[in-house]
Amino acid sequence: MSDTTVKLCSVAFGDAFLGEHRWSDNWSASESDGKSEALVHATNIILRFCSFVDSDGVDVTYAPTSETDELIPDWLRQACCYEALYFLDLDNDPSRPFPLGILGLIKSGTELFDHEYEPPLFSVMCRRVLESNGASVDDPNAGGTDWGHKHFL
Repeated sequence: MSDTTVKLCSVAFGDAFLGEHRWSDNWSASESDGKSEALVHATNIILRFCSFVDSDGVDVTYAPTSETDELIPDWLRQACCYEALYFLDLDNDPSRPFPLGILGLIKSGTELFDHEYEPPLFSVMCRRVLESNGASVDDPNAGGTDWGHKHFL
């Protein structure tokens, strides 16, 4: 699937949805262009690493034609918002010296730096919304069924 610049939802939808959430400081602090970029990235990740089926088990493809495409369900727009917020949070995490956590710190009795660590592509909130609505999520960084842990020491 090629990358798209058409988002699953608009910045206005994200503002309305995430504006009600307690931990949305990085969303609120971002300019409209930053929010839009995060939503484009979230859309591309969701469409690339998720597959969807309807209640009858028939494959469904979501290809937004506009930010307000009425064929995109609200749960998918919400998942996109959670994913965009996740990317903004990773970019602003002071414990991560490099973008998207290239360097991970994992504690297991002693402190070890794991240079192989990469955070999962999907936030727990995004993944739960997707899977609760029948999506299958293939996150190469999730470490199997244990979200967020690629390596155990």
